Amino acid sequence: MQTSSSAGTGPSIHRAVDASSLAFIELRGAKPALLATALYATLVHLLLAHDAELGSFWCPLSACQPMLVAPLGLLLTQRRLFAAVALFLDFFVLVVHWWLPVHPKFVVVPRRRLCIRIHILSGTFQAMAGPAFYALHLNGHTGASRLICIAIAAIGLCVHTPTALYLLRSAFGAVRLTIPVFIYATAAYGYTLGRLLLLGLAARADLLEHAFLAYWLCLHVYVMNRICFSVLTRFNLLAHSRYDLAILLGAAVVFPASLGWATLLLTLIAVVVFNLIFVLLMDPSSQSTSDIFSAGGFANQALVREHFVAPEGLVVAPMKAASRCVRRRLGLMAYVTHLINTSNPQLTQR
Repeated sequence: MQTSSSAGTGPSIHRAVDASSLAFIELRGAKPALLATALYATLVHLLLAHDAELGSFWCPLSACQPMLVAPLGLLLTQRRLFAAVALFLDFFVLVVHWWLPVHPKFVVVPRRRLCIRIHILSGTFQAMAGPAFYALHLNGHTGASRLICIAIAAIGLCVHTPTALYLLRSAFGAVRLTIPVFIYATAAYGYTLGRLLLLGLAARADLLEHAFLAYWLCLHVYVMNRICFSVLTRFNLLAHSRYDLAILLGAAVVFPASLGWATLLLTLIAVVVFNLIFVLLMDPSSQSTSDIFSAGGFANQALVREHFVAPEGLVVAPMKAASRCVRRRLGLMAYVTHLINTSNPQLTQR
């Protein structure tokens, strides 16, 4: 009976996973929900000013630079230490990006493969530009540090932000939670870039470090996502929802230090806006299969192995090193298939 049951439910489960991981953005109500959340996040950062010391407050078009005073004393010291920790963590994240294969979802489509490579290059440039800014800024080279800020803002607004929004289509996890958080985080990142650009052009050296710290910490939301996920993975905690929890924890760790405590509440409102629009416009016939909206939501009850297929896919689990000759012989896609089959033999049996 067990065999016949698994044989009978196997194809339907396969279709559900495909629908959840590949076609959510095509579901009725998904695109309007995405646009509504993007509009909300844009208005929040156009009509409100955000500051680590003052919080978020009404200021149309953020034309209130006199109110954004650079924090002194303990808060500034804490933000600098946090920025240094983020730089230290960059090393490990960049090693993962440059030396280990990316998730298969980033290589199956040529346009997406090109996009992720450009995104990694842009992130690497920004990670190197941070220490360069501080080396010049702390030594009194105000003009050169301003030029670095302008270059960072240009790269971030013209390259990093568009590629991040494009890759949003392939989001993992409970997408009705992760997509609005990603949208809001991208809007916050764009806001910090815009403020950095304006201050750099206006030669406001007194506020430049303050704006740079807000940008630098906001840039590292993704890094904190990966660190939180890696910690939860290492201790095999909350396997059913660890990716979604890592996204929320990463935002909760970074946003208050970057733009103030109110950003957590504003992020929650973004989730509410997204889901309100989606529920209002979704296909009523899909309500009985609401679980498929969490990409790959069929959890594996077995013990987690070193290299494993998580409910969200192969995210940032520690990878078993393979020799370069094996990678050359198998090719990238065959190599990924080989890893999946060896880590979960049940997939090959089906």
